[in-house]
Amino acid sequence: MRETPGWNYSILGIAFLFTIISFTSALKAFNKQRGHISFWRAVRQSKDPSPIIVLLGDVGDLMGLAVAFLGVFLGRLYNNPHYDGIASMVIGAIMIMISGVLVRESKSLLMGETISRKTLRKIVALTKADEAVIKVKKHFSMYLAPDEVLLQLNTVFKDELTTTQITDAIERITTTIQREFPKIKQIFIEPVRK
Repeated sequence: MRETPGWNYSILGIAFLFTIISFTSALKAFNKQRGHISFWRAVRQSKDPSPIIVLLGDVGDLMGLAVAFLGVFLGRLYNNPHYDGIASMVIGAIMIMISGVLVRESKSLLMGETISRKTLRKIVALTKADEAVIKVKKHFSMYLAPDEVLLQLNTVFKDELTTTQITDAIERITTTIQREFPKIKQIFIEPVRK
């Protein structure tokens, strides 16, 4: 009895349909999040990996389904099962590449990514603009979540200030920074010596 490829094509077609639906939803969410930034720049700068993981996973699935379809079709056309094996290896290579991109883009978030240098320069400038501050000696920052940043500033205050004046200055600086950068939820300003 001759085997018909109808089941193979039907299953691949159904999988393709469901993956297209998932891909469309993920792309809409990602486009809403990225705004007018280019695709790859948005992937690199994103602090929320979940839409990217779903989107790139769906891209890999669609590519894999297309390769699987081609493997089944060529295997039937030339009556050669090697095409199916080659298709499986190509699908594996696609998944490895997409996994590599996801690891590279998620690693920085898992390891404690800092805010951008441009943002840090603005924060230091805002801090130094306060009348009580001489300079910012060191600064540390880390993303705790996509919309939550922790910031520590080791700040040198003027010598003649009282503890109350330094406390007031810290509150002023904190308010100024959070008004300008609302994602910075936790700010620790530590007075240090010159």
